[in-house]
Amino acid sequence: MVRRGIIRHVVLVVDLSRAMDEKDLAPSRLQCTLSLLDAFLAEFFDQNPISQLGIVVTRDAVATRLTELSGTAVLRPAGGT
Repeated sequence: MVRRGIIRHVVLVVDLSRAMDEKDLAPSRLQCTLSLLDAFLAEFFDQNPISQLGIVVTRDAVATRLTELSGTAVLRPAGGT
């Protein structure tokens, strides 16, 4: 039996607007989001070893690519070497 993995290409979009500074989640929406993002990255690459993931951030109605698509949890900044 031949098993083939699924290659996923995922782009996460993270809101960095002023609304993320709200304290309705302790300590802030942004800190909660970053903590969950860290856990998600480790789990994603553990379960999808041949997949690619990149991160885009939004602020002031502008989206900026934070990282290139990468196959590792150590993501390179966009435009970096």
